[in-house]
Order: sequence, then C-alpha cells, then structure tokens
Amino acid sequence: MAQCGDAEASNVPLGICVWSDKGSLGMVILYFKTGAQAAAELVEIRGQVEKKS
Repeated sequence: MAQCGDAEASNVPLGICVWSDKGSLGMVILYFKTGAQAAAELVEIRGQVEKKS
C-alpha cells in the first residue's frame, strides 16, 4: 500500500509518496511535483527502487 501527498520546503512544491509491505519500507520525494504527479510516477520508481541486483 502506498500513500502520496503534497508538501513544501523553502517554497518549493514536493510530491511525497511512502509505502510499506512485508519486505520493504520506502519514501520518494519529487521536487516541483504534486502528490498526484508523484503517484502517477510511483509504480515505475518503486519498481526501480525495489529491484534486486
């Protein structure tokens, strides 16, 4: 399960997504994006983050 939302740091918009499951816990912060935009990109990003070498 993942949740995404909007934030701001030093007047810079941030899209933040966090997730956890049985084997992982992660967070992605995308600068100059909204939470909705981050959510749209999360599937691809999460797949790369969780890729095992």
